[in-house]
Amino acid sequence: EDEKFIYFPLQFQPENTTSPLAGFFVDQILTVKTLAAALPPDWKLYVKEYSVQLDDHDPRAHLYRYPGYYREMAKHPSVRLIPPSVSSFDLIKHSQAVATASGSPGWEGLARGKSVLLFGYPWYMYCDGVYRVRDTQGCRDAIVQIQKNPPLDPRHAIRYLLALQRTSIRGTQTAFSQRYANLPPETSIR
Repeated sequence: EDEKFIYFPLQFQPENTTSPLAGFFVDQILTVKTLAAALPPDWKLYVKEYSVQLDDHDPRAHLYRYPGYYREMAKHPSVRLIPPSVSSFDLIKHSQAVATASGSPGWEGLARGKSVLLFGYPWYMYCDGVYRVRDTQGCRDAIVQIQKNPPLDPRHAIRYLLALQRTSIRGTQTAFSQRYANLPPETSIR
């Protein structure tokens, strides 16, 4: 429990949180290797599978977790594979930072005062406390900043939501989202 670690929850695949929003970090093994190579010597990387990935509700899901997938991640001595049953909120609470391609755990970390190492392009990418990284050196630099800076004030996340609300327009982009938006199509077009 006293171990310093970055929490990296794997994201469900296939889904837009990795393809297209993660760019070449759609390969989550690449993300793990990048993070592991950037860690300070006394830090660990806690990697947790998203439990839904292991369900059989989507017949395509097995394509992203091939035999040896987890073994490849665990090759680095700093990587710890965490069972899906462990609470993400507990992991966020005890972590030094959260890493994600573009998923909701990044936002959940920000709302709890944790910095985020971000590999993709989600809606919250410009929030204070988000470090966008593209490579191992960028990841190292971000971790140094996280170590130097005081803990985040969770109110930054609330301020970001307020700014987003004030500068956004209501609309939909797809017929799928139109079903749930309760907006006439003309409103989105305008």
